[in-house]
Amino acid sequence: MDAAMVVMRRISADGAIFVALERWKKKVQNAHSLMGDGGWTCSSDHARILLFFGDGRPIRECYSNSMIEIERRSKDDDVFLTRHGARIDNEDPQWLKKCSHYRSDDPHLSPSGITAAKELARKFKRMQDEDGEGSCWKLTHIVSSPYIRCIETANEVALELGDVSIKVEPGIAEVNTSRNPGFLDVDGLKSSFPLIDDSYVPVVSREHLELEYSDGAAAKRSAKVARRVRELLAGSILFVGHGASCLGIAGAFGHHGYVGYTSLTHFELKEVGGEKKWTLRGFFGDVSHLSDKQTSLDSAW
Repeated sequence: MDAAMVVMRRISADGAIFVALERWKKKVQNAHSLMGDGGWTCSSDHARILLFFGDGRPIRECYSNSMIEIERRSKDDDVFLTRHGARIDNEDPQWLKKCSHYRSDDPHLSPSGITAAKELARKFKRMQDEDGEGSCWKLTHIVSSPYIRCIETANEVALELGDVSIKVEPGIAEVNTSRNPGFLDVDGLKSSFPLIDDSYVPVVSREHLELEYSDGAAAKRSAKVARRVRELLAGSILFVGHGASCLGIAGAFGHHGYVGYTSLTHFELKEVGGEKKWTLRGFFGDVSHLSDKQTSLDSAW
């Protein structure tokens, strides 16, 4: 990650400047604080922070009428990966008879799956709040497979965070063994999940999904799509997929292996040996946020 120069400008009505420098330094350890005459300006009623890359390109501005806000660059382009929660068909053999549809390959979450999805959502909320007052980092995008179990998982995160929508991407769907995949289109999903972004144009549409008969084929397709999504969308991304598609997405960002239900994997772009590479931050398939860790660990295949 490029070193950053951070210019903090605190402007109050009377021109007084108060900065909690020591706490700020701990939060932005890799940034350089400009403390000279050019570092501080009194010219308006807003507090403003400008975050620059080392070459001076502006990244973002945060405005506040009442406090200094600190822009955290560290997660702005990061990638997060999770797999849907536990499926109802693994817990209730009669589930389809109780549904209003006949999509046998599109089971919803089980009660335990919903619980785990909510725990994942609270994990993201804590991550956004972990820096305390003044943090500006937000999860920017949720990109989900169109299958209900993934949409339900993504929806819990979107509901908890409150300011992020769900982008439906068939390109990271389950292994496609049918010429007519059994998931709903965006219009059908949005009626039940209003946080879906129906303006999003997927990298791969339903019509362009090819027949597959192995996890490897689905993983290869999902890796290609995930890399393209990362190129197209600015900001941090949470991918919500399946066993095979998560296998491919993980591979696209430098790691290989299956992840379990509602586990969380975090990738960041770092400079290694003079070039930028995707690296794992924390544990692969982390389950520390889950009350039922074993179910997730047992599903990681």
